[in-house]
Amino acid sequence: MDGPSADIPQATMAGLKALLDGIFQDGDDLIIDGSLRKEIGPFVSQTSTDPVSPEQLADRFSRSHQALYGEAPSVLDYGCGTGAYRGMLEGMGYVWRGVNYLEGMAEGARPAAQANSDIDFYDGLHLPYDEASFDAVFSFQVFEHVRDLDAAFTEIARVLKPNGVLFGAVSYLEQFHDYSTYNFTPLGLKASALKAGLRLEELHAAYDVFSWMFHRLRTMTTARHDLQGLIRRDNFFHHQCVAYGQKLGRPVSDINLLKLMLCPHITFLIRKPDQTRA
Repeated sequence: MDGPSADIPQATMAGLKALLDGIFQDGDDLIIDGSLRKEIGPFVSQTSTDPVSPEQLADRFSRSHQALYGEAPSVLDYGCGTGAYRGMLEGMGYVWRGVNYLEGMAEGARPAAQANSDIDFYDGLHLPYDEASFDAVFSFQVFEHVRDLDAAFTEIARVLKPNGVLFGAVSYLEQFHDYSTYNFTPLGLKASALKAGLRLEELHAAYDVFSWMFHRLRTMTTARHDLQGLIRRDNFFHHQCVAYGQKLGRPVSDINLLKLMLCPHITFLIRKPDQTRA
């Protein structure tokens, strides 16, 4: 009996690409649920199929804020852990503050976070800040771990300044990872924002669920990360979706909805409306 391929990563990548190529080549339609098009269609890009990351959203907001107000924007890194994104955000010009739910932190990370005077801790319900304290809130793969989503969004809305933004990423079709309790659908994210008085503005697909599952299976069975090369926003699946949509003559928004329906993570931009403006 033949043994396993000597190059599992190469065979997996080539095989997955060929399988998806075959599906797209055999296709002759693009069926998108009416509710998705109606409720979510306005929040995907209408002009570009280029991938957009949370880092790009953060950089764009910082630049626009500084151009408009002539000062550095403040950002709350919600669920910051030990501050992995601090350097990135400060490099974009933000004044950084981190916050964690202490009881929800991994025990190994607690001492480092507690030793950092720029990281605060809260009870999971009430953020320790005054109203309208921050220009932006950054949340990267945190909301899927939050037990009381209504309280989380309400508190974020409270501490955001008018016209401030909440941006980041959240799990959608990703399978379970440490203590994750909720995965968002695009409509669920919109609903949570609206309930807190916030307004969804942008949604972007992050990666694709097929590559993600193969990568996760590989790490679970071998502890190796040699399929990590599949996990790119601009990988072959992205290009396959774009080519297929263009072949059918579909609008850019439909191509972005196709990618959004099949992604493990959602990148988002949510804004707190300025009620003082007409």
